[in-house]
Amino acid sequence: MSAAKVIGFRVRTALYIAVTFSFLLSVYFIISFFSVKDALTTRNDEEVYSQLESVLSRLTVRSDNGDFQSLAKEYSTTGEAPMGLGLIRSDKPSLHYQTFGPQHSRQLLDSHAFNPAQLPLDIHVGNETYRIFSRSKGVFTIFASISTLTFQEVTEAMVSRYLILLATGAFVSFLVGLFTADRALKPLLLLIASAQRIKEQQGEAPSLLPTHTRTIEINKLAIVINEILQERDRNIAALKDFTADAAHELRTPLTILKGELEVDLRTKLLHDNDRVSLESNLEEVQRLIHIVEDLLFLARSEQPTYSESQEFVSWSLDQLVVDSCNRLKPVIESKQITLTNKCNTNTHLILPRLNIERIIYNILLNATQYTPHLGEIMIDSEQTTDRTVEIIISDTGIGISPEDLPFIFDRFWRADKSRSRHAGGTGLGLTIANTLAHQYGIKLICESKSGSGTTMRCIFPL
Repeated sequence: MSAAKVIGFRVRTALYIAVTFSFLLSVYFIISFFSVKDALTTRNDEEVYSQLESVLSRLTVRSDNGDFQSLAKEYSTTGEAPMGLGLIRSDKPSLHYQTFGPQHSRQLLDSHAFNPAQLPLDIHVGNETYRIFSRSKGVFTIFASISTLTFQEVTEAMVSRYLILLATGAFVSFLVGLFTADRALKPLLLLIASAQRIKEQQGEAPSLLPTHTRTIEINKLAIVINEILQERDRNIAALKDFTADAAHELRTPLTILKGELEVDLRTKLLHDNDRVSLESNLEEVQRLIHIVEDLLFLARSEQPTYSESQEFVSWSLDQLVVDSCNRLKPVIESKQITLTNKCNTNTHLILPRLNIERIIYNILLNATQYTPHLGEIMIDSEQTTDRTVEIIISDTGIGISPEDLPFIFDRFWRADKSRSRHAGGTGLGLTIANTLAHQYGIKLICESKSGSGTTMRCIFPL
């Protein structure tokens, strides 16, 4: 998965805002920079031309070289940058070209023949740039050369400040984007939290998402989801009612059928083949009876009005694990499975013992069914600091693939579909265990990999 897909909506929105604001700010800075640069250049040119006009206005036909020199010294020392001046008199070839001012400017004017029609013009000399100007009046033509170093420093300072402002603006816009995204996402996050609470309400009365937030779109989404939830609840309730009714209706005829098969098997005149057939039928009937009993138990336990008839007395959790292991001893010995019980919690609970034993028994039974011949089952315990105690049941069975883990508590789900009948059981053991665990605040956590066995953690609150 690419990084763009992993980034959350909150950060992505902030990045979009920051990038958009930075782009607009960059466009504004570029436009303003060239506008200011052009304005400064125009103002600088106007000042230089104004000085040249002033010099020309003070020159007369009778002016000599000394007059121009004094004027050049006066004007070349004013302004932000020293200016070099050169004079051409068309009526006196002997005074064809005179230059005054800073040395670099004088050298530039002396070494270049400039066409007044092409001025102003920028000339690069080494790391420095000079701008050449000219003005004519009568027989006089004045050339001026001025360094743009100060102007360049100003523009570079402008660029530096623009970059600093751009970085600051991008950072501030990112923070503003985060704040805006938080405000925009708050109703959605509340909707997600409500949906999460509904998801965790297994076996409880159905709840609906809030539809009175300050965001119209979120309200519409919540209404649609509520309609889906209500339809789902109706379908689940109808399915559970049908399952309970069907199981109840099947219970009596199956019990009668079982009794008749047992009576027939007591007849001594049966042929061997008939006896084998009847025994097989009795085995299937007993299996159906187990399924019906489990379905009826689930139907009763999932009812909101279900009340526990067992007494809440104190009993040992360690002894309960031992009793569950003893009940499975024939199955364990038939498959030559090595069972190691290291459970030592020294904990007594005040809960209905039969239901808690059914949780542990069903988990152990599931482990024996999917652990191969000569496999191993380990039971351990761990007491944490957050007032909980764990019973850890691990096996060396076929394991469960990660994509199948979310479905292990579903009715009739099996890890290996190809051997569902041979594995035995009804496919409801873990469903019953999870339903009972939820009623008493017990958390079941399954850890497994396909082909690497399974570990089931039963976390009991103290």
